[in-house]
Amino acid sequence: MKAIVTAIEDPWRDRIANVWGELKAVFGLAGLTGAVRPYLTFHVAEEYRPGIEDTLARIAARGTPFRMETHGIGIMQGALTEGLQSVVYLHVTRTEALDDVHHVIHHAAQPLAVNAKAAYENETWLPHIAVASGALPAEAVPQIVEFLGRREYNWSIEATNLCLIPDTRLAAAHWVLFELRGR
Repeated sequence: MKAIVTAIEDPWRDRIANVWGELKAVFGLAGLTGAVRPYLTFHVAEEYRPGIEDTLARIAARGTPFRMETHGIGIMQGALTEGLQSVVYLHVTRTEALDDVHHVIHHAAQPLAVNAKAAYENETWLPHIAVASGALPAEAVPQIVEFLGRREYNWSIEATNLCLIPDTRLAAAHWVLFELRGR
């Protein structure tokens, strides 16, 4: 799969990594994978046709940095494409400004997408930033929720880029980065 995202930069990337590290250490979750390169996803497709990079470059050249507000943390449990696992994520507040950014990206990417994922349609998109994923023992989830609830997650994160992830299964894959340059 390929994705169009905003990469989360420091100091927020470090804060997200700290939450993941604490979960692993406190609960002994050796199989919990952290979001080494956390991001907010706008669009996902099996493939993008030629022209997607030029399209994203044009959007970024006109686009200005924007703020993403988080308002808590959650756990999604269930069968995902990689198997039975859970995702710990930050809730991102859906604002008019964020919806505008999503709409521009979605409108531009959709004609170039092959098998776009319906979860990222305007009506169904639930903005979030993954913190960690992996198997969470069901009996530990209440304690994990209590542990996560001890900290504030009302963050205001500045988004300064758009990225094209060429393969969402490979964390170390080269991302194509487009800085938001409009003012």
